[in-house]
Amino acid sequence: PPPPPPPPPEQPPERDGVGMLDDAEIAALSGLSVRTPPTVDPRRSLIVTDEAILSRFSFEELMARLASQSLLPLSKETLFNQWMDINNRKPGLGLGAHCDDTLDNGQPSFNGFTIQCPRAEGQQIDKATFDANSPDSYVAIALVNRFDLASLPGKGDDCGEYRLVFAKRSGMTDRLNRNLVVFEGVLPNPQHNGRDLSGCVPVVEFWANLSSIADPGERAKRLHDFFYRGLRGFQPVVRAAAFGNASTRAKGQVRTNQFMQLNWMLRQYTLQHEGGFLRFKPAPAKENPEGLLFNETIDHAKGADFRAAFLDVVSSLKVNDLHRFNMNALPDAFNAFDSDAQDPMKTHYANQFASSPNFAASIDSRLAAGGNPAGLTAADIVARAQALSCAGCHQFSNNKSLGGGLTWPASLGFVHIAENQTEAAADGPAGSLRFLISPALKDVYLPRHKQVMEAFLRGS
Repeated sequence: PPPPPPPPPEQPPERDGVGMLDDAEIAALSGLSVRTPPTVDPRRSLIVTDEAILSRFSFEELMARLASQSLLPLSKETLFNQWMDINNRKPGLGLGAHCDDTLDNGQPSFNGFTIQCPRAEGQQIDKATFDANSPDSYVAIALVNRFDLASLPGKGDDCGEYRLVFAKRSGMTDRLNRNLVVFEGVLPNPQHNGRDLSGCVPVVEFWANLSSIADPGERAKRLHDFFYRGLRGFQPVVRAAAFGNASTRAKGQVRTNQFMQLNWMLRQYTLQHEGGFLRFKPAPAKENPEGLLFNETIDHAKGADFRAAFLDVVSSLKVNDLHRFNMNALPDAFNAFDSDAQDPMKTHYANQFASSPNFAASIDSRLAAGGNPAGLTAADIVARAQALSCAGCHQFSNNKSLGGGLTWPASLGFVHIAENQTEAAADGPAGSLRFLISPALKDVYLPRHKQVMEAFLRGS
């Protein structure tokens, strides 16, 4: 018999799905007749950073819920320790992966690329992670609605991603002892029909209705129920499978933004069962190719194949829309585990690309062959690839030109949600605070995600 077809590429965690469509296409997916949609308040229905609401979400509860879903008995402490132990050299705790499980010319590597090993994050083992008064504990700093990532009919069966963001308490006062973790759970569509996303209407309505609820306590209760109990007919977001095995294409993931030592590092993990126990496993970060692959003077086993594959995503990278250009079709084989947001070479594509005139000529040729109304250059295409990488989105691409009149919006300096900066909350008790979000979120991405939700609920 013929070999089975290869599995579809996993959905990138930042841009794909319904958010790539125009408003009319989005409206047609809801199955609703034309109506006036509710007005979405981005700070109630898209990203929640109010301390009064987030106090309802503890890191201890999250880790305990996940540990309880292990097939064999597992404590929240052991699950957290095993995760952090990935940053250590083996044998470590002997519970799962370690950063030196694979060596390349004697150097620790992952997916074919060298990585920083060990990392100071591995020293969190057996600390007071779940003591709310300890600097080693974690504090919820955001809940995020990413319905815009809902997979298109025929490609997936989910209603998007819903995220819980936590920060190490020490980072609130010590900028050299920071660690942020983001649990990005995919919510399956229980009524997937292959034609539209009508089964997701209750989820989108739930988030939209939060805009009209003035009481932060009531919003906190409803959000907690959504993440931990689930809407009627839907699974809760906080389930082990949501963070690594949710659906065919959109599997979910956990990402870290690490700065307990130099350099600032971003990494990605999934939750999987292994030998009956739930384990965190390292994973290549999506849309995060290793920087050296852009340098044609470096002899790397994957270099030539990457540069050939990259030419095939030039057409999607040249889409002259800040919300739609992408390299979603780039194979995972080229993605790195480490995304170093400070090294001027390792994850800095433009600096590596400067040594690649032949590669640049090939990109320019591909641009010309497909039409280039925006007048983009090869350097613009690489700049767009950089912006989609972890390090680019968080630091390297801040306020950088991407060609075609596009400029990448700014983070807050390595983060898009700051655990160490607050502002007055728009509502709630006097003196209420909320964690600060980046200009990129506030001025660019939240308006687009609001537009997606309102178009979906408008119907056609």
